[in-house]
Amino acid sequence: MTTGTGAHAAVRAQPSIPAGCTEIPKTEVYLRLFGLQKSKPGAEVDIAEEKGLSIHEVKYFYHETGLTMEQAIELMGISARTMERREEEGILKPEEADKLLRIAKIFVNLQEIFSDKNFILRWWNTPLDDLGGKTPIQVARTETGRDRVMEVIGRIRSGAY
Repeated sequence: MTTGTGAHAAVRAQPSIPAGCTEIPKTEVYLRLFGLQKSKPGAEVDIAEEKGLSIHEVKYFYHETGLTMEQAIELMGISARTMERREEEGILKPEEADKLLRIAKIFVNLQEIFSDKNFILRWWNTPLDDLGGKTPIQVARTETGRDRVMEVIGRIRSGAY
C-alpha cells in the first residue's frame, strides 16, 4: 500500500521492528519509527501535509520510541478526547502528524548520541537548566521549543554540554 501520489509516494512497511536503522539515511530512520519506508525525496512531507498518519503508524511510533500515548498527545498539543476521536477515525490530521514527525526527527538525533532507548526516555523527562528547568518533552510541544531541544542536542553532540 502506498500513500501520497505520483513521484512522492511512501510505501508502508510491514509492521516488523526495523533492523539496521543505523545503516540507513536519517530521513528513512525516522520514517521507520512509524513503520514507513521512504521511496522518494519529500515523501515524509507528503504524508504529513496531505494524508496524515494512520493510528497504526502512531502506535508503531509508540512501540519504537517507548513514548506513551499520553506523552505523544502532550507533544502534539491535543487533548485526550481529540486522540480518542482520531483513534475512532483511524488517522491523525496532517498538522498533528507533522508535529509527530518533527518529534521523530528529534528522537533519531538522540538515538545517534545515546543508543539506549531507556536512557533517551529518561532524558526526555529530565528537567534541564538549558530549558529553564523544564523537561525536553514539556518544551518540545511548540516549534520554538523543538528548536531549543535540538540546540541542546547539538551541544551534547559537540561535547559542549
